[in-house]
Amino acid sequence: MCGMCLPHCPTFRRTGSEAESPRGRIALAQALARRQLQADDSLAAHFDHCLSCWACEAMCPSEVRYASILGGARRLIATQRGLGKVARLTTDALANPAFLRIAVRLGASPAAALVGPLSTMAQRLSALARARPRRTAAQAPTLAPASAPRVGLFLGCTGEALDQEVLAAAAHVLPLLGFAVETPARQGCCGALHHARGDRAGFEQRALHNLGAFETEHLEAVISVASGCAAMLAEYGQWLATPGAADFGRKVREITDFIAAQDLARLPSAAPLAEPVALHVPCSQAHALRRPDAATTVLAHIPGLRLVTLPDNRTCCGAAGLHMLHDPDTADALREPKLDALAASGARYLVTTNVGCAMHLAAGTKARGYAVEVVHPVSLLARQLALAAGSH
Repeated sequence: MCGMCLPHCPTFRRTGSEAESPRGRIALAQALARRQLQADDSLAAHFDHCLSCWACEAMCPSEVRYASILGGARRLIATQRGLGKVARLTTDALANPAFLRIAVRLGASPAAALVGPLSTMAQRLSALARARPRRTAAQAPTLAPASAPRVGLFLGCTGEALDQEVLAAAAHVLPLLGFAVETPARQGCCGALHHARGDRAGFEQRALHNLGAFETEHLEAVISVASGCAAMLAEYGQWLATPGAADFGRKVREITDFIAAQDLARLPSAAPLAEPVALHVPCSQAHALRRPDAATTVLAHIPGLRLVTLPDNRTCCGAAGLHMLHDPDTADALREPKLDALAASGARYLVTTNVGCAMHLAAGTKARGYAVEVVHPVSLLARQLALAAGSH
């Protein structure tokens, strides 16, 4: 309750409202748990507005577990109020890879034929995805020896629909470091979208599905190419009493963090890239996983690359899971300082480790007319490795 977190909270800085701060939300959660307040629309809105960026928790001198408090409060609100059919429908749809693929391909006009809020979500998602053109793989997957230690690659609900290049890059780079890559076919959404809604049943259904898909006993790690998914997967042991959930969570690694911990001298030489590259560090990478320097280590393998870290990287870009779809005005306002800094950097590339942030930032660069490509650090590394291999 000291309030030292308030200056670090994007929603408090934007509104100046105590109820839109971590301290205010903790007080509301306490009153809710004591039944001093009811979970009406007004109270629920303050929790819905939270970006789940965890900047408050990362700097808290008392190490208050705000994320746990927020998650518990959201579940309590959902229990008291019930989950509306519209909220459940849109969340289930946006966590479904098939729907994501359809929404991306439909475009704004055909998506309008969908029903109500689902139409709005599909149109916004389509516009975001189209702002960041999909690329094919830089190089074919690499085969590792049968005796190589094995890692599991988590696709999530967004991977195949929105981030195929980085999945292909992972399948190429990880074997070069000595790992065999497994991609379980039965896996699905990490559950983060349902968790943020307070939908306990929806979250647990998806988490249990993934626990069954990955046979972690023989895996060195479960690797996610999206830092947001990695942060959720790593918390399975906190939110599930299921045997094996904690062990699974401990094996989860975000891909740049995993690669950065390896001997990068095992990689072949990469082609030089004499371009300034701007680095965006997502909140999930900086605050939830607390690995803000992982991408820097990975990109250091590319000769000539001049990395420009965007100032105030500890402040949310506004993407925040579904926030950029539900509240685009606030999301866009939070993105503006990032785009200003990007323009000043002169960078041709902007790298980030989370697919939601990538789409949100790419939409902003497109709206401003910037000739900047938003790309995952491992995708950029794989491209330069492929260029070097092709020159020999």
